[in-house]
Amino acid sequence: MALIPLDKALVNASVEAVQEGFDPKYGGFGSQARNFQGPKFPTPCYLKLLQREQGNDATGNIKSIVSFTLDQMALGGIFDHLGGGFHRYTVEPSWTIPHFEKMLYDNAQLCEAYSRALFNNKNPLYSQALNSTCAFILREMTSPEGGFYSALDADSDGEEGKFYVWTDKELAEVLKDKSELELFKATYGSEPNFEEKFFILRRSMLPEKLALSQKTSLEKLESSLDASRKKLLALRNNRIRPFLDTKILTGWNGQMIAGLAMASKALNEPAYLKAAEKASDFILNNLQQTDGRLMRSFGAVPGEKAQAKILAYLDDYAYLVHGLLTLYEINGDKKRLTQAVELNEKMIKHHGKQGTGPFFQTSEEHEKLFARSIDQYDGAQPSANSVALSNMVKLSKYTQDPKHMKVAEDSTFRSFD
Repeated sequence: MALIPLDKALVNASVEAVQEGFDPKYGGFGSQARNFQGPKFPTPCYLKLLQREQGNDATGNIKSIVSFTLDQMALGGIFDHLGGGFHRYTVEPSWTIPHFEKMLYDNAQLCEAYSRALFNNKNPLYSQALNSTCAFILREMTSPEGGFYSALDADSDGEEGKFYVWTDKELAEVLKDKSELELFKATYGSEPNFEEKFFILRRSMLPEKLALSQKTSLEKLESSLDASRKKLLALRNNRIRPFLDTKILTGWNGQMIAGLAMASKALNEPAYLKAAEKASDFILNNLQQTDGRLMRSFGAVPGEKAQAKILAYLDDYAYLVHGLLTLYEINGDKKRLTQAVELNEKMIKHHGKQGTGPFFQTSEEHEKLFARSIDQYDGAQPSANSVALSNMVKLSKYTQDPKHMKVAEDSTFRSFD
């Protein structure tokens, strides 16, 4: 017997708790007690919950929170307006000054968030952010074999953000036409906003409002800005680049597989689905052992051949199953459903207890610790347990096998014992 009733009231209470942390000035979530000061993370787990529940909110308040947050992130400096992709977080609440590191898992989850938004609202700002983020992943974060790399560092040439920021002189040297420079600054800021001398590009207003203020169409505005962005990107590509972490992690790849699969549907772009399929095959061919169990990482030290290392953790199974199920939802390939079922069984066997959950982060074969941890809280990453339970609800529906739902229900009740 659970300590509290597991009903809709529990979901409503969670939604209310998230809403209480909403920043009405800049969007996103933080601490009201601290007036939302300090670093701000995208928290896609919160967005996912709200997106799922916004249809049940007759007031429209939840939808407004989601839309405003997605708007502000896509406008802000946390988004790379030239090369695509989102930085890890901002050091202040307005989404302007990022910690410039780019993580695969952040971009994967935000691809899902913007895809879900586009299913119901064909917002051109969201389309641009999503499309350029997926293009960035394929261009800079994908191995020749199809797996996705882990991260881009914040530093280059010994300075954080040097690769991404601009001086007034640099902008003027690239955008030589006066009217072009004026439009670009009207869009992305006319005064330095970083260390009193650098520009971190962030949009000053929504594209539709800017088009009205410039007395032009949205199409002409974006065409002009796209030409300017390409000029700046060409110069930026000649700079010393941030360090690329080429380690390939099973769990993070599962998240990106899901993000690209959803983006392919939201944007009607087959190339993104193809990349998700290729990554799935890479992971299953290179990080799955002959007994069906997964390994966690794939990479090489200098001078050696790349290989899979370390037994997978719970999040590797849960996130990869999520990716495979998302592929199945998008393309209907039953092979992906079968693969998801098989991996889910391995997860239950090696990370569960007596055939159910909540599930341990480590398997019984990992290094023996004082206690095997059970992660049940969402943060920058979703709880592997919550993803696993969501997967099993879907598996029950797609396979018509009630055993998956029973494990999900038993695991949930035991989580609240």
